[in-house]
Amino acid sequence: MDMSTGDRTKLKIFKKLVTTGPNTSYGLFTALENDTEMRWRQSTVHRIIKFLEKQQSIVIYSEKTDTGRAGKVYGPTLLGLYFWAVKDKPLLNEIGDIFGKWLKYPKFSKRKEIVDYFGKEMLENDPAKAKMLFKTMCAYSVKMIKLWRDYKSQMTLFDEVVVGEQVAAGGDPDAYMKFQKTLYNELPGYRKLYESRNQQNIQVQDYLTK
Repeated sequence: MDMSTGDRTKLKIFKKLVTTGPNTSYGLFTALENDTEMRWRQSTVHRIIKFLEKQQSIVIYSEKTDTGRAGKVYGPTLLGLYFWAVKDKPLLNEIGDIFGKWLKYPKFSKRKEIVDYFGKEMLENDPAKAKMLFKTMCAYSVKMIKLWRDYKSQMTLFDEVVVGEQVAAGGDPDAYMKFQKTLYNELPGYRKLYESRNQQNIQVQDYLTK
């Protein structure tokens, strides 16, 4: 996917962290200086680390280094691995192995969002399956984004209304539900359309739970 120069710089630092980490800001600066011809400033690395932390792509794993010295040691989040893998094809190709590597770190594998998403049993008894499923999920998301971008120029007015409804439902759920209830109660045609959609959702649910 297309990325700005700023995002590419962020990606380089994130990739360095997930392939060499857990690591400190200074440790990443040193690794980048040693491995690339690009000249890095420590202040730039520190600033981007803070950005990635605010973005929730990374978090502090420890306030001490392996040597016991004070220092913030960073590692990735599930969101960070997903977000950057979806944006960068080379990272996507490696994401299964990278995810598998980080599952060995309790500071990563025991994070609530990871346990909730994959389940404690899979993480403990079949981490290879978790690794495979995560890569599959990332690859699927990339395909869906491409389909959307290819289709966006062909959107009909009805398509735009459907997307707008989804945005509205997320922005003000109470107002959205109140308006939907009014349409459902007052318009027989709308009620029929809604029930048809609901029946499709039931069929999907039945298929998934078989």
